[in-house]
Amino acid sequence: MNMARVDELWTRFLSEEALSSSEQRDLAGGLDGDGRERLRDDARIDGLLYALSFPDDQREGFVTHFRDRLEADRDRERFVAGIEPRIRAQKADRMRRNRMVWLAAAAVVVVGSLGVIRGRRQMPVAEAPAGRLADSQIPRLAPPRLAPVAVLARIEGRVLVIDGQRRAPMEPGSTVEGRGLATIGPRSEAEVRYPDGTTLTFTSEAVVTTFEAARVVMPTGRVRAQGTRRLAFASPHADVTAVGARFTMAVNVTETRVRVEEGTVSLQRRGQRLEMKAGQEATAVEGRPMALTTGPRVATLLVGGAGPDATEELMRARLERMGFDVRVRVSGPPFDPEIRSSALLVITSSVLNPGIEETFRHLPIPILVWASNLYDELAMTNRSPEDQGSKVITSRLVINAPSHPLAAGLGGEVRVSAGKHHVRWGSPSPFAHWVATVPDEPTRAMVFGYDRGVPMIGMDAPARRTGLFISSWVIPDLSAAGWQLVEAAIRWTAE
Repeated sequence: MNMARVDELWTRFLSEEALSSSEQRDLAGGLDGDGRERLRDDARIDGLLYALSFPDDQREGFVTHFRDRLEADRDRERFVAGIEPRIRAQKADRMRRNRMVWLAAAAVVVVGSLGVIRGRRQMPVAEAPAGRLADSQIPRLAPPRLAPVAVLARIEGRVLVIDGQRRAPMEPGSTVEGRGLATIGPRSEAEVRYPDGTTLTFTSEAVVTTFEAARVVMPTGRVRAQGTRRLAFASPHADVTAVGARFTMAVNVTETRVRVEEGTVSLQRRGQRLEMKAGQEATAVEGRPMALTTGPRVATLLVGGAGPDATEELMRARLERMGFDVRVRVSGPPFDPEIRSSALLVITSSVLNPGIEETFRHLPIPILVWASNLYDELAMTNRSPEDQGSKVITSRLVINAPSHPLAAGLGGEVRVSAGKHHVRWGSPSPFAHWVATVPDEPTRAMVFGYDRGVPMIGMDAPARRTGLFISSWVIPDLSAAGWQLVEAAIRWTAE
C-alpha cells in the first residue's frame, strides 16, 4: 500500500472519523511500513495536544505527561502495539456518540422548524405606503467580504491544521484565523502572512493551538517574526509582544527563549516585565525570574594578512549595524575561546587555504564564507574546478528559491552590483539550499546554504554553512539588492 493511502487513513483516524474494517487493517499494516516515522510524528503532536489540556495548577503533570509521551513514542513496539486497541475503542465510542449527535440534531431541526412556523403566523407583512417599496422589494446587498487576517502563504514538508479535534493537511492560501497548525518533522515550515506583509515562519515541530487577530498561542516549536504589525505570543512560560520588530522565539517544555534582531520586544509574566532590544536574548523558565542571557552576539571576522582591508572594514561596519559585537582575527588555529563561542564566523577571501580544513571544518558554530577556494576545505563542495570558482564575470544572479530566507524576499534575475565583477560560486551537495545561481548556469550557485546536520561533501554540517558570491571587488560596488542578500545571509547563518 502506498504512503498516500496510509497518510489519508491516518489523518482521518486523528480526526476521529470512523474507519471501516478493511481501512483499519490497512492502517495497522501501514504502521509497519516505511511511513512509521512519519506517523509517529503525528502521534507525538497528538500526545502534546492532549497534555495541553492540563490546567495551570497542574503544570508539573503537563511536563511529566509530555515527557512520558515522548519516551513512549520513541519505543516503536509500544507505539505500534497501542494503535489497534485504540482504533477498536474509538470506533465503538464514535458509534455511540454519532447516535446521540444525530438525535440531538434531529431535535434541533424539529424545534427550529416549529419556531419558524410559529414566527410566520405572528409576523404579518405590513403593506407599504403608496410610492414606497415594501421591505420585500428592496434588493439585499451581500455584506462585503473582508480579507482574512492571516493566511498560510508557504508550506515546506508537512503542515496540519488544528481545528478543535480535527487535524488535516493544510494547503497554501488557507486561513488560519481561529484555528491552529502543527509543522510535522524537523524540516517542515509554515509561513503565515498578514495583509500588511508581516510574516511568521514556524519551524522545529511547532504547534500553534490558537491564531487570533491579536494573539498567537504557541506551546512548543520555533517562530521567526518580522513586519510592522503588533504581534503578541503566549507560551507556557511568558507573554511576548512586539511592534515593528524582527525576532525569533523558541519554546520547549522547560523554557521560552527570545532573540531580537531589530526593534524592541517585551516579555511579561506574573508582574515581571523585561524590555529587549536588538542583539539581546532572554530566557523565561518556570520558577525563575526572567533575565537577559546575553548581550550583543559576537561575530568573528576572520581575515588574512596583517589585518582587515577596506572591504573587510565595510563588512565589519555592516555586522555592527546589525547588532553584532565584531571581533577581527587574523587566520590561524581557532584556539581562541572567543572564536568557538561566536554566534557567527565570517571567513573572507583574504584567508588562504593552509590549515583551514584541520582547524575550521568541524567547528560547531555557524560559518559564512565568501572565499570559493575554501569551499572544499570546509566540505561545502568537491575539490574539482568544476565545483567551485571565481572566474565568472557578472553583475547579476538568478533567485531560484524566492521563499527561502537567504533570498531576502527577492525573486527572478537580480542586479547585485553596479558593474560586472568576478564573483564566487560553488556546486554544493543536493541537500544544500540552492538559492541563487549564475545567469544561464544553474549548476553554479552564487548563494547557497546548509542547515545543521544535513549532508555536505563527506560529512554532515556541524552548524549552518553559507557560501556567498561577494569578493573584495564586489563589496564596494554592491547594489541595494546586493546588500539585502548579504544581510539575509548573515541573519540566516547566525540563527
